[in-house]
Amino acid sequence: MAEFMAKLKGPEPSVPKEKSISKPHSRTEKTHYSTNKSEQSVKNIVNTEHHNSKDGYTYKYFASCKPRDFTGEKGAIDALKWLNEMETRINMSSCAIKDTIKYVSQSFKEDALTWWKALIQSTGKVALYNLSWPKFVELIPETYCPPHEVEKVESNFLKLTMKNLNCRAYVSDYNSLSRLVPYLITPESKHIARFIGGLALEIKGMVNSSKPTTIRSVVDLALSLTEDEKRVRAANGENKRKRDDTPVRDSKKGKTGSNYN
Repeated sequence: MAEFMAKLKGPEPSVPKEKSISKPHSRTEKTHYSTNKSEQSVKNIVNTEHHNSKDGYTYKYFASCKPRDFTGEKGAIDALKWLNEMETRINMSSCAIKDTIKYVSQSFKEDALTWWKALIQSTGKVALYNLSWPKFVELIPETYCPPHEVEKVESNFLKLTMKNLNCRAYVSDYNSLSRLVPYLITPESKHIARFIGGLALEIKGMVNSSKPTTIRSVVDLALSLTEDEKRVRAANGENKRKRDDTPVRDSKKGKTGSNYN
């Protein structure tokens, strides 16, 4: 009967629970919260300072990559090296394409700055700043790389050879000069042929017979074969030294001595 009456009454109405009153943060919790908030604010300031959302990085960030000043007074080799270094800085800073020439031109000093200002007067700032990087690169050699100096760089590159089986020094010199005259190593097959042409005779044939298809594979193989050749020479030199130090016996008189005969 009791169960029946309970069903008629239905479920008892639920009593709402008392809302829990949140306790105020302790002094330690407040300090920790404020510290995190201040750190995040600093990060936001730094990101805003160096980055223009979709527009790439600011000049301040580009300058932090330490681009070298260019005066145009040290000849063709320095001008070509500066262009190569500046391209590296552009890649490091990831600056927007529209800002590339504007940022790079801030490195002009003395004679180069005078030349650039004159160019702005005759051509216009907007037109110059909108140049693509390859077009800008063409401006520097036209002004600061006399033909006779460029020919000297080309000649030094074409005459470059490995000396004393020092392959690492050859690779370093080859890379430095090839960046100044990239048109002499284009396409890749020409790049490979020129590198092999300067190798020592002891390894040139072996490298060439491997028929490499990339400059990286050529360099790695040349370094490996050079080290092998050095080990062979060192072993042969050791064996020869041992033979020279072995005493020679006179079969008739029974005397020995390396210099007796």
